[in-house]
Amino acid sequence: MEQVINKNIDAKLKKMLFLLAFAEGASVMALEILVAKMVAPLYGASLYVWASIIGVTLSALAIGYFIGGRISEKHSRVHTLLLLLFAVSLLMALLPAVAPGIISSMTNYSIRSASLLASLILAGLPMLLLGMTPPLIISILTNAVEDSGKTAGRIYAV
Repeated sequence: MEQVINKNIDAKLKKMLFLLAFAEGASVMALEILVAKMVAPLYGASLYVWASIIGVTLSALAIGYFIGGRISEKHSRVHTLLLLLFAVSLLMALLPAVAPGIISSMTNYSIRSASLLASLILAGLPMLLLGMTPPLIISILTNAVEDSGKTAGRIYAV
């Protein structure tokens, strides 16, 4: 027996949510490249820099997925999703202004420590918030418990 969740998602909202899922994925990639370009003038584009950026990205996304899943149990609303995306947009818009000061303040650290710390400070919170969005989108789109896997697969594929 199919357990139905009472939600009526119109086609327009559904398309918009899939578009937001695509924009979230593109933002993750753009943020990775942006942080690498910001760190590169002082530390180069070495293996240490990229390992730091990728490590921070994967860790922050994983934590964001977990927190997003928890939030989606209580606040599965479009309003919550839009507030979250607004916060991410604001943080990403501020990066070019704050990054030079953050990166230059780490000249006394080794390249390993500095690249990890800079990646964590610049990308950690925005990546965590970006990781919170897919569980919210999935929760909004899910009409039946039996369809949750299909919905999640579609969102992560986008």
